[in-house]
Amino acid sequence: MKRMMSLLLALLLLTVPALAEPAANPPQAEQSAELTYEELEMYLSAVAYAALNDPDVRIVTDEDGATLCDFAGGQLEIADEQLSESTALLSFTLRENQPDPRGLFIGSTLEQLLQVYPNDNPGLYGTYYDAALYVIGDKPEMSVGYLLRDGQRVTEVEHCVYHWVPDGVIACGVAYRLDQGEIVGIRVYGMADLIEEADAQQQIAAVGDMQEIQEYYAYPQSVDGSVLSPFDREDLTFGGVDFLDLTAEAAQAAFGPAPVDEWTVDSTGEYLRNLAWDGISVLLIYDAQKNFLRVDSLVITDDVMEGPRGTRVGDWMDTVIYRFRHSDGGLNDTGVVLYGDGETPPYGLLSYGPDTAALTYAFQLDDGRTVLWYVTFEDAVLDSMRLLVR
Repeated sequence: MKRMMSLLLALLLLTVPALAEPAANPPQAEQSAELTYEELEMYLSAVAYAALNDPDVRIVTDEDGATLCDFAGGQLEIADEQLSESTALLSFTLRENQPDPRGLFIGSTLEQLLQVYPNDNPGLYGTYYDAALYVIGDKPEMSVGYLLRDGQRVTEVEHCVYHWVPDGVIACGVAYRLDQGEIVGIRVYGMADLIEEADAQQQIAAVGDMQEIQEYYAYPQSVDGSVLSPFDREDLTFGGVDFLDLTAEAAQAAFGPAPVDEWTVDSTGEYLRNLAWDGISVLLIYDAQKNFLRVDSLVITDDVMEGPRGTRVGDWMDTVIYRFRHSDGGLNDTGVVLYGDGETPPYGLLSYGPDTAALTYAFQLDDGRTVLWYVTFEDAVLDSMRLLVR
């Protein structure tokens, strides 16, 4: 509820005219430097110093038998039974109050994370499951960055350094776990992980191969929203289907044989055919002779597929709104107008109650029909979405 009210307040503030125009050409941020072995070594040395001077520091053993130095900043994995100035430092898992080597914390955003490291792939092009960010350097030290994701949801970002030494290559780095666009875990790792040179080259090449794949990308988001396009025809192709071209055959090719396939007769004499799967239902319209006429609606109630611009059940409300145009309108009797007038297509409208909210987007097709996308939220979390054509 707190998150919902914060978003509503932000949207209301965005409807107030700006007091001053922004600069026409704002300065571009310089590319952040790649991660280095020296940077990680210096960071862990500072962490160890803080642990040595923490009066509440404890030495514990985890379930895998690793020796951990537990203190206010986190858990420092060490090679000895006790921490000293000469102890080899293996890894470090951070707590919420502890900054990482680039000044990030648990709770920092994906956007902030991407800004403090190099990124040769701002559109995050790759596959549905991963994307490369960069490959930089040459022996004796190279660094790579990549991310893992589940569609639009980035789950992990890793920045790895390959540092050549006489006996092989030290593979170390920082790994970030994310949930809904926020960092939920940070770990500095691998300061004593020595691997064969061939393995290092293979891992670096794997990230390089990722750079060549552009099957999938991250939809842009904007807090302001004025630079984004409204909901439109292009947004009706998602999850391997085109909503307006949905037939029974196309739906079952995409979702598999329908466990539910029910026919009813409308008052107009037309037939309504409802196909349903777990979390998905499609309503199709047929004439009196059961000749297919058109799709009526598509409803998604579970996290089983992506909708327009990669939206999914379980997404935070702000991540949905920030993918579409907003901040053009103001208040009306039913809610916050995101763009348009909230009544005549095209428009975007946010309505809300104490613990619920709904987004309605609409646009008109060339044949005069209107497409409506209705998205509901419970406690600022996407609960269901429905596409209709009228």
